[in-house]
Amino acid sequence: MKLLLVLLGMAPLLSAQVAGRGHRLAPLERLTRGTDVSVETTPASEEEFSFAWGADSGAGLLVIPSLAAPGPYEVTLRWQDYRGVEQRQSLTIHVQAPPPVDATAAAAPVVLLNGFQFSNTLAEFIRYGTCPVSESTPRSRSTFGELEPLLRAEGFPVLFFDNCVECRGGSIEDCGQALGRFLAKYPTTSGEPLEQADLIGHSMGGLIARSYLAGKQSDGGFLPPDPHRVRKLVLMATPNFGSYLSFNLPFVSKQLPEMTPGSDFLYDLGTWNDGKDDLRGVDALALTGNACGFEGEANASDGLVSTMSASIGFARPPERTRILPYRHTDSVGVLCRAPNVMAKVDGPEHLTARAVLSFLKDGDEWQTIGTTPAEDNVLLRLGAAILEPRPGTTRLISGAGVEWRKSPSGRFFHAEKHPAELTDIWSEGPDGWTRDEARIEGGYTQTLSLIRPGSPDPQSARPAAPAPHRGRE
Repeated sequence: MKLLLVLLGMAPLLSAQVAGRGHRLAPLERLTRGTDVSVETTPASEEEFSFAWGADSGAGLLVIPSLAAPGPYEVTLRWQDYRGVEQRQSLTIHVQAPPPVDATAAAAPVVLLNGFQFSNTLAEFIRYGTCPVSESTPRSRSTFGELEPLLRAEGFPVLFFDNCVECRGGSIEDCGQALGRFLAKYPTTSGEPLEQADLIGHSMGGLIARSYLAGKQSDGGFLPPDPHRVRKLVLMATPNFGSYLSFNLPFVSKQLPEMTPGSDFLYDLGTWNDGKDDLRGVDALALTGNACGFEGEANASDGLVSTMSASIGFARPPERTRILPYRHTDSVGVLCRAPNVMAKVDGPEHLTARAVLSFLKDGDEWQTIGTTPAEDNVLLRLGAAILEPRPGTTRLISGAGVEWRKSPSGRFFHAEKHPAELTDIWSEGPDGWTRDEARIEGGYTQTLSLIRPGSPDPQSARPAAPAPHRGRE
């Protein structure tokens, strides 16, 4: 095939490029939007550069992670044009470190973590893929609205961890590890690492924060960071046990299968520390929206995540989960017409902003904002669970009439809506039906096991017993 070469001596020389964002490139000949472009750098960078298409501008962006070493680089872009002919463009850039955090600031810096990033439309998602890099000013505005200016006005230094920049194309575990490097190595005016930071994660951003705190590795192991440097944690509309609209399509994204209810990732993260996740003892708050319905229940979700999944009742008392009348994002507007969005703060009176500022400043107002699971009509009656079954289980049904769904890997069963009660758990296996008992707690999602030490013993094995009720509540 013909190879088009642009000699380095003729390549454009870009001005200094600040790390931690996407930089627009001039239009490149025979490069059409949506084309996959590979990026090589000389010298090689430990933090990989990448190429993305701007969600707003449609321009090609050279994406440089925050921790890329400052200095000159030769960057080579490679792609195939519409004829299948390989193209190459070389350019020279000079990377600057991002502005350092003021080490003398009275408040700990706040790190804003965005969630899974969709393209603007379904057509763009199918054609151009996921993870559009934020081009707003400030860059956090595309997810968090006016929250960053409000935090800065209160004296908080603010950093933005854009997962489409810092761990582009990675799994949630990869992003958790990238967050660890970000906290340990982000430049400060003193030259010393950050002592503490507050983390605010929207949607998947909260899972990135949890994965970091647990030290979850891509190979399935856990190496909790010490010190973890986290002072406070806010999980905002986080699918702690999955989003009911996520899907198991690993060829689209490594992250979507991990957020599928019942996934191995979610169960392992929820049980990593002796059968639970204690969030490393960090002072934590969850904000969940209930402006939308879920499986016939009004006010049970934010349009993407159920209130059972977004609650942190698995690690904290009910008052640490605040339920607000908001939907998840702008993108769920076609599914849920609620006017207000959880993370898109539009001013100081937005309930999210009031709760966050009060919590970070050690105030009391957050305790009066919204309602708690103990006051919520849905969460008083319902819970949810991911369950590790007995070996060979092919079907699992509760005495309450709920048929549990099998996880994509087949390792677990999950019920995203279950009456809060002590119930029979019927497992169908090679020897017929076996009965166990389990208490489904209201207000959150719990992890259960029928084989873990301390799990309930079977009440009886009944190979000839009739199958329990098959209906689904």
